[in-house]
Amino acid sequence: MPALAALGAAIDLKAVYSRSSKSSNAFAETAEKTLGLKHKLDVYNEEDAGKSLDALLARSDIEGVIVVLPITLQPDIVRKALAAGKHVISEKPVAPDVASGKALIEEYEAKYKSK
Repeated sequence: MPALAALGAAIDLKAVYSRSSKSSNAFAETAEKTLGLKHKLDVYNEEDAGKSLDALLARSDIEGVIVVLPITLQPDIVRKALAAGKHVISEKPVAPDVASGKALIEEYEAKYKSK
């Protein structure tokens, strides 16, 4: 959150995603207050119909995503976002081990970097 706050108007935060409704709504509320947003964030999670990660990634107005999830989930979510044509910023290490991290980076360079 402090990094987003430091970016100020340079970033247009539109939505948040978490696996649970409770955590996605809590994060949205905190972000709206902390960042002084004048608009409500769209909230996505795996519990509300039509509000899954896939639905979020399908939005044409979302250009990039910041992935802040447990490290074991990072590679799959990064791949999904890249496949959806989104820029990806990974807050944590990109994978739980070096081999998985290297494989993900190699996949990015081979499939998505030129796009």
